[in-house]
Amino acid sequence: MKKILLITVLFSGCVIGQSLKQNYNVEQKVNGGAKDIGEYNFVEYSVKSSDGKELYQIVDKVDYDIPFSKLEVFENGSSLLINAFYGRLTFISDNGTKVKSSKIRDNLEVEYERSILSVGDKKSVLIIFRGQNKKSSIVQRYNENGNLEKEFEIPITNVNGIAFSESLNQIYLSHIQWENSGKLNRRVTLLNTSGEVVESFNANFEKGFFTEDNQFIAFSNKSVLSINTANLELKFIEKLKEEQIVLDVTYLEKETLIAFAKSPELENGKWYYKNPTIKRIDSNGNEIKQLNYEVNPFSEYKFIMSQNNLEFVIGEEKIIID
Repeated sequence: MKKILLITVLFSGCVIGQSLKQNYNVEQKVNGGAKDIGEYNFVEYSVKSSDGKELYQIVDKVDYDIPFSKLEVFENGSSLLINAFYGRLTFISDNGTKVKSSKIRDNLEVEYERSILSVGDKKSVLIIFRGQNKKSSIVQRYNENGNLEKEFEIPITNVNGIAFSESLNQIYLSHIQWENSGKLNRRVTLLNTSGEVVESFNANFEKGFFTEDNQFIAFSNKSVLSINTANLELKFIEKLKEEQIVLDVTYLEKETLIAFAKSPELENGKWYYKNPTIKRIDSNGNEIKQLNYEVNPFSEYKFIMSQNNLEFVIGEEKIIID
């Protein structure tokens, strides 16, 4: 295992997960507790295989007032560190060594407000950021070796979610539009990998994933949606009540499972939830089952697939989904 130290000032992108069967995942740990000028945090990114084996670590020294970076992992375990503050991309091999570093634009100045959203699929990563004219966005596609394979500009801004399927030739963008009247519209726009608009939906998401039976499942903290990627039909939108928040979503045997809870409470710098609910719905959005669970307050949670069962892990406890 190798560990590399990257000394940078970082601005975070948006974390989007889109695979139920990832070969590798990233665990992030922050040390330092920096609160003032001259203080730093050290952010450790551990790239691990699906069985928990660690491949390598990346450690960033982060200035106290700068949000953290984003690490995307390719299918083979190599990765891409995205530094939005500098607009810099650092490509890392599957053994933890630096491959190359480049900027998203030449002669790019630092910018606190810059946002770079990203998503990976197999051997490619897409990034999207606002164009210089502020009325469009730039989409770039890179391979695992750090080569820019494609770039196009689209008349879409205020993007808050992105998903990408290389095999389907589909890019889903969640974005916000304002009409002249001031009304806010939330849209999901489907593009092909050449940047052409294919379809548009009245919906919104922050994270999404693709299933093996032609479903795109996506969610924000208040809703879950399903789109059939074959016929581009919006199957359903499941909206939560005002006081409820989506925790995690997964898909199993043609059922969408939604874990949610009431709004959390802040304690010792962490948000703690109580007593989650897990709801199962069919491909048309009809409820199959809904169960409430009484557990200790928790701040960490996720669906995982063990050898025999689907589990919802909350801190040290596990809920077996049957």
